Amino acid sequence: MTEKPSVKKTTLGKKVRLDIKERFTIRELFPQQGNLISQVMARDIGKKVDFSQEEMVEFEFKERKDPDGGFSNWTWSDEKEKSIAITFTNPEITFLKEQIDRMDGAKEITQDMLSICQKIKSLDIGE
Repeated sequence: MTEKPSVKKTTLGKKVRLDIKERFTIRELFPQQGNLISQVMARDIGKKVDFSQEEMVEFEFKERKDPDGGFSNWTWSDEKEKSIAITFTNPEITFLKEQIDRMDGAKEITQDMLSICQKIKSLDIGE
């Protein structure tokens, strides 16, 4: 009887369509401090959702600054809005779900975070 060859477990994950606001908001899930693994994971996810210079021009990004020099945020053309598919690995999905659970337990989820949280929580981790 021949044995099946061992198959390396995959870390492939799932594709998720994120709009511009969700790509900005996902960073709010990242812990400010943590262990090395969590900070590397946050950095790698951040790279995936970052905007290229071409996208910034295409979406007509503009920075809106507080006149007092404090808070600033980004605006973009609603007519240019489009979502993109981003593939998150199984470990990244697990990390994001853990961050959502942490923030949910601390009652830190905002209305702005709701859509990205629901999308992430609905993902199944596949084999």
